[in-house]
Amino acid sequence: QKLNFTQFVAEAGLPGKNYFKYEGKPIVDITGHSVSGIGKLEGELPVFLSWFPQKEVNCRAGRVEYAGSFSANLRHPQSQSVDGTLRMKNVQATIRENSLTNFTATAEVKMRLDEGHRLHIGSLNANGYLNKGRLASQVYATGVWNLLNGSAKLDMAVVKGLDLALLKTIVPLKGILTGRVDANLKSVNHIPGKTTTAEVSASIRGGAMKGWAADLNIDCSSDVKLTGLDRGKFRIQANNLLLQSLNRKNHEQQDAEMKGAAMYDFSKGAFDVTLTTSEWTQPFVQPLLATYLGEIELLDVKISHTEPISLQGDGQGVLAVKGPVKVERMRLKDPDGKLPEGRLAADAILDLKFTRKGNNWSIEANKTTASFLLDDRNAGMISLGGNYQSHRSAGNFDVTIRNVDHHVVS
Repeated sequence: QKLNFTQFVAEAGLPGKNYFKYEGKPIVDITGHSVSGIGKLEGELPVFLSWFPQKEVNCRAGRVEYAGSFSANLRHPQSQSVDGTLRMKNVQATIRENSLTNFTATAEVKMRLDEGHRLHIGSLNANGYLNKGRLASQVYATGVWNLLNGSAKLDMAVVKGLDLALLKTIVPLKGILTGRVDANLKSVNHIPGKTTTAEVSASIRGGAMKGWAADLNIDCSSDVKLTGLDRGKFRIQANNLLLQSLNRKNHEQQDAEMKGAAMYDFSKGAFDVTLTTSEWTQPFVQPLLATYLGEIELLDVKISHTEPISLQGDGQGVLAVKGPVKVERMRLKDPDGKLPEGRLAADAILDLKFTRKGNNWSIEANKTTASFLLDDRNAGMISLGGNYQSHRSAGNFDVTIRNVDHHVVS
């Protein structure tokens, strides 16, 4: 036996406040203990989320609407399915300690809810706006989400056009200023408040961050682990990393390529990178060293290595470099004309720490050696250990010089 409704309307709420409204054409199968049909469901988002509370998520306001088909099996185990369009409007919420205001999203969804908490995402295709700016042009996902504990295992997730300038207004991204991200994630495993792991390939276009004033363009792939820290902050660890920096004028041309592993702490701006191999050219190196070079202009450079090197920064002006580096070519220009004008090359073993605080800087060297060529002729060798502080214009170095061309040390 079935009941076919040509029109059905149900509402719940208080005078002047509608919490829940359904309007549609349901079909009730009494024998089969199921309900199906098409219709429109709308209500207050905080009310809906109170049915499935998420840890450290507090939704204060917002409206949710669903239009499409639905079915519900009332027998044990119970399941409900939807296939339609979901809209959220004017969402005001706090996620951990990060405030979300004026958020709007639209999603085409195909989902099934089993046993009241296990959400099977056949497909979710969404976009979102934050304070009237487009936060992401597309978010697509498939997988399973446990609504009781917030954990999720996604087969895939795709993000297109993610605006980092908008994202950092709700998520701490210290050191990152702007840019748009496209990302493809596979085998995503999310444990709320603890870790998220995934196989990731991503690109950044038009990025700007501390050390790069503008137009940073990156392609990368890696096995990624995201670890939650206190107060909504997080740390990212990338293994099997392949990163390519693209030329700002020609994205078919690479300014740098790096392979290895990296850690970045978004709460501090600190990083720890181990590179197995890499190659860097002037457009990539110049903004990286601009803070430390001061008025010295880097005209040309190509740096490479085939053995591991490490780079560490504390996000407060300290940069440490350790390992063997080959400078295939370098040309510098300084206002006083004291640096050599020719093409400098070097094989170096570095153990250096640069520190910058305001207009003052210092350098520490430990067993750092370099063999030089100047315009393809042997220019000698230097071994260096000690420190120098700019504000004192003084330092203490142990220096060994062998057969060095006077132009190198002039």
